[in-house]
Amino acid sequence: MKEALNLIWFKRDLRWQDHAPLKLAIADGLPLLGIFIFEDFYSQDPSWSLRHWHAQYHSLVDMQATNKQAFNGILVLEGDGHEIFSEIAEHYIIKGIYSYQETGEDLSYQRDKKLAKLFTEKGILWKELEQNAVQRGRKNRIDWDENWRNFMSQDLDQPNLPAWQSCSPTLKSHLKSKFGISPLLQKRLKNWPPNFQKIGESAAQIRLEDYLTQKIYRNYGAHIGMPYESRRNCSRLSPFFAWGNLSIRQVYQRSMRELENSPFPRDLRAFISRLHWHSHFVQKFEMEESMEFKNLNPAFDSLKKESQPPLVEAWKVGQTGYPLVDACMRAVQETGYLNFRMRAVLVSFLCHQLWQNWQEGASFLAQQFLDYIPGIHYPQFQMQSGCTGINTIRVYNPVKQSLEKDPEAKFISEWLPELGELPLAFKHQPWMMTSMEQSFYNFELGRDYPQRIVDINESGAYARDILWDFRKSAWVRNENQKILIKHTTAIRDPQQRSKKIIQP
Repeated sequence: MKEALNLIWFKRDLRWQDHAPLKLAIADGLPLLGIFIFEDFYSQDPSWSLRHWHAQYHSLVDMQATNKQAFNGILVLEGDGHEIFSEIAEHYIIKGIYSYQETGEDLSYQRDKKLAKLFTEKGILWKELEQNAVQRGRKNRIDWDENWRNFMSQDLDQPNLPAWQSCSPTLKSHLKSKFGISPLLQKRLKNWPPNFQKIGESAAQIRLEDYLTQKIYRNYGAHIGMPYESRRNCSRLSPFFAWGNLSIRQVYQRSMRELENSPFPRDLRAFISRLHWHSHFVQKFEMEESMEFKNLNPAFDSLKKESQPPLVEAWKVGQTGYPLVDACMRAVQETGYLNFRMRAVLVSFLCHQLWQNWQEGASFLAQQFLDYIPGIHYPQFQMQSGCTGINTIRVYNPVKQSLEKDPEAKFISEWLPELGELPLAFKHQPWMMTSMEQSFYNFELGRDYPQRIVDINESGAYARDILWDFRKSAWVRNENQKILIKHTTAIRDPQQRSKKIIQP
């Protein structure tokens, strides 16, 4: 007779604390097997990169180090999820599979639909729980903010790890022999890149406590937009959210306790508000899964831009001739991190100054971010590209941003050493140097640093004129109202909603 068991499927939730599926799975009392899968299909996803698996692998290493006994109940496998779950179901009775709902890319969504069909055929109950107050199946945002606050105020879901009843070692041995992580992949993931932020639940807890108790947040408002200072005064919790080393609820509740006696309440409130933003954007993506590929506002499909691969390539390799843009690109490729404003500058430069579609760069930047979250990445990319119709168009001037956000060129100097010997003004605008000045500093524009690939005054004006004029069309405005009805709580009365639709 087949043995009955439960499965806990880990994905972007690599932690022991505040883990509702794990808590329920252990409490059910049946033998339990934990599974994490490095899934084959991710290599087909253009947004995937090895650094994402690096983060997951080292998060798992941290879980093992902090609770080896419980981790012995988790198998780290490599392969196709459908094959792995089918193999387990062939030899054991799977009563239930516990996991968090995943707001992921289209490929993960297709995988989930395929697995849901398999589980139904096998009579397996798949218990997917909401994470970070993101709700599946929502049609609008009515009462969503209230739901978010209620969710964040609930007690943390702390699993009773000592009660974990592990399943048969025979099953684990069989699965490991058939689907165990290959030595080649393990070798590629073993060494953590030195310029990456340390990952894992332990590092997450330390960073959170340091950030709050040492009052590092005290300059949050002033430094959030600065590429150099933000590396310290921003929370740097985003990679931990991306791979589930922390839950938003853990950070929210800990921050609210700190707020009670904080000497810098304004900065801390600004930080807490970003926690709400996080869930807000993931919820938007959950309700608009096509945002990975298509404009949120379909009217912008008619706004044609000619693809120019040489310009996109210069943007990708940090050779645009604009120091702030190039420093940002080089920094994110080397470290996996960039603050919010500088991410916006990169997207704006691609979509406005180079006049390229956002799809030309979205997957590439996703590959660079150590904190890549599809539900944050794609809504933000579309917002900064100006194609949502509902957000203010921001055509960032990289020179103005450079002078304001990196006035001493600390960030530029760090990532563009070829400009290191130039006077401060020329680090921001090297093209302002005369031939004599270039000779004096033994620097040649076009040899030591590239010429500008576009004139931002001309390209910026061109983008503003077209985008602002385009937004006036009845088609764009009608689609805007549909978006606002679905994704905001401002218009609740159905009669009011219908009156808001603009006639051509």
